[in-house]
Amino acid sequence: GTGSGRFEPDRPITREEAALVLCRWAQLQGRKIRSTEGAGHKDAADLSPWSEGALPWAVETGLLEPVAGGRLDPSGSLEQREVDALFQRMAAGVGG
Repeated sequence: GTGSGRFEPDRPITREEAALVLCRWAQLQGRKIRSTEGAGHKDAADLSPWSEGALPWAVETGLLEPVAGGRLDPSGSLEQREVDALFQRMAAGVGG
């Protein structure tokens, strides 16, 4: 759901939401999760508390790339090309 009891399956997933799914999946696989909570990224203050540092972890491990200017862009939508690259990186063992 997206909060307030709403379910929006047709809404694009944000970078922050995708990173949290990836982070939890990696934890289930027994991978060690370490994050700097966004230190060094200009928009680290924009991270949502519920995301538990997942987006900085995904960027630091190379699963996701930062956007222009080294930003995390937590509320930005994940584009198809990013999803394709993400699955290729996961298949190659990137992310822990």
